Amino acid sequence: MEPSLRYFMAVAHSRSVNGAATELRIAASAISRQITKLENELGVRLFERKAYGVELTPAGEVYLRHARNTKLAIERVVSELNDLKELRSGLVRICSIEGIVGDLLTRAIVTFRELCPGIEFSVTVKGTAQVPESVANSEADIGIAFHPQPDEAFTTAFRIRDPLFAVVAPDHPASGRKRLSLAELIQYPIAVPESVFGIRQLIDTTCKANGLHLRPMLKTNSIEALRAFARQNGGVTVLPRLSIERDLKANTLVKIPLTDPILTRAFFEAFTLRGRPLPIASERFLKHLSELVRAIDR
Repeated sequence: MEPSLRYFMAVAHSRSVNGAATELRIAASAISRQITKLENELGVRLFERKAYGVELTPAGEVYLRHARNTKLAIERVVSELNDLKELRSGLVRICSIEGIVGDLLTRAIVTFRELCPGIEFSVTVKGTAQVPESVANSEADIGIAFHPQPDEAFTTAFRIRDPLFAVVAPDHPASGRKRLSLAELIQYPIAVPESVFGIRQLIDTTCKANGLHLRPMLKTNSIEALRAFARQNGGVTVLPRLSIERDLKANTLVKIPLTDPILTRAFFEAFTLRGRPLPIASERFLKHLSELVRAIDR
């Protein structure tokens, strides 16, 4: 990639020439010269200089899209060349919800690297509401979210039904129940995820539809904290099955089916940005993950 394009993207990302210089380990003056040269060649201003740094102009926003597409095209070429070398190298970038990282996603990564040991992975954990933004901004090639909102900007790679359950310790008073409604569940001390999580959005939708008032004892951005809360018998929580597989096998948690239709129709989904070709390594891994997921779903 041309230096001017690389410098431009670094400044756009850090919103500061000095920040880009630190990131690239290049003198700020050299970056400034390249940006000025680029602006002169294009005949437009790409950045608006501010007291706190720089801000993209409308022309800069357009050029940033071009720069990202160019970078991805170059990565695609490199990936295809690596593919000819039997995928001896490559990087798979994933942005995922926390619930499947510790088991399903990690298992998929380990088994994929047994086939292609030279492939490296970058996994960022965010809430469902934040995952699409990471994919759209080219921070990740693959997004995995729990019950994401429909968005035509993305292409669904696969979807698996994963209903929400009431989750409690084996000795919790509700552990023997065959079914529970959310109205019954919230009578116990309850822990829930923060609002950026798809789980919480479905809980809030159900509460609104049924006129329920949710008063959680614990709100957290950590799925592990929710599991631990239930394991320690602090109360109840609500999680999908794939988030508690290890605890179910170890008999440290019990799942109880919920009766609310909104909660029973939940799913998680893997998706990519529509129209953007995936690097070969990411494309191969997505196929591998899909096969693993479908095997579990049988």
